[in-house]
Amino acid sequence: MARRKAQKRTGIRHSASATRKTETLALWVAAGGRCAICNKLLLDEPYVEREINVSEQFGASGNQDTGPLRRKASGNLSQAAQADRLILLCDNDARIVDTPSTRPEYTDGTLLAIKERHEKRISLLTAIAEDRGTAVLRMFGSVRGSIPVMTGVEATQTVLDGSRRYACFPLSQNPDHVEIDLTHLPDPEKTGGEDSAYWGQRRIEIDRAMVRIREAEDYKRIRHVSVFAMARIPLLVYLGFVLDDKIPVDVYQKHRGEGEGWLWPEDGPAVAFEIVQRREGEPGGDVAFMLPLSGTFPPEDLPLGTEAYALFEIRPVDVTPNPNLFRSRATLDSFVRTYQDLLARLEKTHKSAKAIHLFPAVPITAAIGCGRHLMRDVHPALKIYDRVGNVFTPALTMNER
Repeated sequence: MARRKAQKRTGIRHSASATRKTETLALWVAAGGRCAICNKLLLDEPYVEREINVSEQFGASGNQDTGPLRRKASGNLSQAAQADRLILLCDNDARIVDTPSTRPEYTDGTLLAIKERHEKRISLLTAIAEDRGTAVLRMFGSVRGSIPVMTGVEATQTVLDGSRRYACFPLSQNPDHVEIDLTHLPDPEKTGGEDSAYWGQRRIEIDRAMVRIREAEDYKRIRHVSVFAMARIPLLVYLGFVLDDKIPVDVYQKHRGEGEGWLWPEDGPAVAFEIVQRREGEPGGDVAFMLPLSGTFPPEDLPLGTEAYALFEIRPVDVTPNPNLFRSRATLDSFVRTYQDLLARLEKTHKSAKAIHLFPAVPITAAIGCGRHLMRDVHPALKIYDRVGNVFTPALTMNER
């Protein structure tokens, strides 16, 4: 009885030959047990109990009178039939393919192309090793009055396409993702720019989410994090700071225009960056960083009281700052190296500085990188300013001693 039940689950009759069994097994393995058209898992109960082939396998046929791919519902395929000429379909799609009115849409070439795409995807997914898991972290807040949206499904597909990883976070109620929702309070632009309640409460929400990340990290539940974020720049910098660089992190950039989406373009240009010292500053005083990357602004836009600070600028080489500046991972890596070089330089030339005042006009990934690569208890406090129009106002301070 057990043997008979097992045979039903594979769609093999008692009278099936050894060749038939081999070809059926090869087909089911290649297709992952799923319909090549709708992706339905074919081991569900309604299919298991069928006495004919639960998969409704089709064999290629050149006889146009019987359709592009003749239906083999009897389970008696020719021994000459090969798994690479069979396609696995659920009962519903099998009927559609074999219906006279829709049959012309499903030529041999069309069905074999569907089969190839499906089995290639199954092969790719099942080849991903366990150590390629990633905890997907999504953080979204109001930006200039609009609230960006990205679904967990979209994030899952992006990490698969972008880095051959699969979403997995065991300690989350959602087994794949951690989400930080920062959309509850009005955008600072609508409240006059400076809103301590906004920044303080958003910082608390980020800290709460990071407790779960840290717990999973401490118990070796996660070894990698994939970040998708759109929010005010100071919040992105703070997110990077609490993530730090203890575990590997992939940060995805929302791209605009051609190739819009979260995947890094494969042919994106690699932009170089340089450090320019704009002002010497008073001995022993604080330091200011200007980061005009997604847009430009003059030193005159900096707040009153910063005139005495040593002033440095990181800017792109031979490229005009613009919102689409970061079109490749290589550009992000180049910026991070330049930023780290500037921090290392300050350790030698401005040891007595109490704080770094950061004035950013940067893409998402650059903002997160600024926080991630600040070394706790080594570098000075980092004070982030938010820009509303042409006015910079203080928002968040991190790494205080």
